[in-house]
Amino acid sequence: MKVTLNIPDSVAQRIGAGSSSVSRELLEGCAVQGCRMGKLSTFQVRQLLGLQSLFGAENFLAGHGVFTVLDADEVPKDIETMRLLRLI
Repeated sequence: MKVTLNIPDSVAQRIGAGSSSVSRELLEGCAVQGCRMGKLSTFQVRQLLGLQSLFGAENFLAGHGVFTVLDADEVPKDIETMRLLRLI
């Protein structure tokens, strides 16, 4: 799904300051808040942000002060990803 937001240029400049993309900043903020509110799982955050592994998603979230408990459904998916990446 593609979502379009209309925001004032001054706000976009503040959001994008020090970042390569306003869109990416907003997407990451959505992921963090969605997980914080319990609306997104770590796996869904991983999918939303295009991260390679569950650990990448957890590191991203931890960097934003969100610490999650592993969902039993996520572990097998991440093990398979680790196998594909030849990490195990």
